[in-house]
Amino acid sequence: MISIDGEELGAFGSKAFVESHPEMKESIDLVINVDGRGNRGGVLMFESSAYNYELMRYFKLANSRPLAFSFTTSLYRKMPNITDMTNFLNAGYSGLNFTVAEGVENYGAMSDNYENFNPGTAYNYLRTVREIADYSAKEQFQDNSSKQDGVYFPFMPGHLVLMSNAVAYILSGFVVLAAMLWLILQSRRGRVRFRGIVISTGQLIGTIAVMTLLSWCIASLATQIMHLGESSNTETLFLCQTLVLTFGTLGISFFRMRKQSLTEALAGLLPLLMLLIIGTTVFFISISYLFTLPTLGLLLVAILERYNIGRLIAATVLGVGILLLYVPVCWLIYVSFLLPITPVVTALSILPISIVAAFFSTKYVTSPPVN
Repeated sequence: MISIDGEELGAFGSKAFVESHPEMKESIDLVINVDGRGNRGGVLMFESSAYNYELMRYFKLANSRPLAFSFTTSLYRKMPNITDMTNFLNAGYSGLNFTVAEGVENYGAMSDNYENFNPGTAYNYLRTVREIADYSAKEQFQDNSSKQDGVYFPFMPGHLVLMSNAVAYILSGFVVLAAMLWLILQSRRGRVRFRGIVISTGQLIGTIAVMTLLSWCIASLATQIMHLGESSNTETLFLCQTLVLTFGTLGISFFRMRKQSLTEALAGLLPLLMLLIIGTTVFFISISYLFTLPTLGLLLVAILERYNIGRLIAATVLGVGILLLYVPVCWLIYVSFLLPITPVVTALSILPISIVAAFFSTKYVTSPPVN
């Protein structure tokens, strides 16, 4: 273990180590950097070296409670921020960068001290590093230079889903093709009409726009009334606002979809979801799963529309699964950027809420053909 100073001064310590000891690159298989933007919460692996598929497989096996999102690595690579890990990665080392995101309002403040550091978080740091060290003593990490990144995300505590970028591309293509074929099939059967799809999709986009604007208004008003700064600890306000907007969205969705068949409701969701899948697959593959997997689940439920019991069971299981996908992402985005980012979180959360509403608010009967 090597302790390096000078991180806050421009990562001078890690830069000096890398430049002064180039021979160490042949001896060091994996660099672990323990950073801290917050002072509580789970330990997040937020950055890794490039072509990280094999590295993430190693991390998944080494850690009993791996917490990591592939989009944070992709996003951090585009940001100007640096840590001690930056110099190691630039020098070609394999590495994992860890931090905690909750409590970011304490970063650089007088409250950023040992007394305010959460003991549970300190234990999580210790457990994470110890487990990787213990695993490394038994299984040496060997970079096979597979030249592919991984798409990964947590799904329930202690489980990290990992797929290669190639698999993510194939999955996205398959889901988009399946969604298009399903829409064409339903249209030819007379169960949906192009006009109805356009209206439903427009209503969904309108709901997202209205709730996002409302969220921005609430955040701005609360900031002025409560004299909150951008880095204030406003988690309670965020949760209250989220509950209000969630029930508001559910109310709108139930009112809008209550007279629709499941096919009609889902047909209105698919165009926007397909656009999001295509956009993220082309420009930001590391978060494409957030739209690909719910769309796949949506199609599976649609197949069971005429079987009420089967539809109910599938909708319940997939509805819970979709929420498990979205809630950690929305929470991470918020705790990382706090109050100003709330409208973005709200916009993102409308999709899973609308999908779940479509599962349960639409009619449990097979819709007749549209004349």
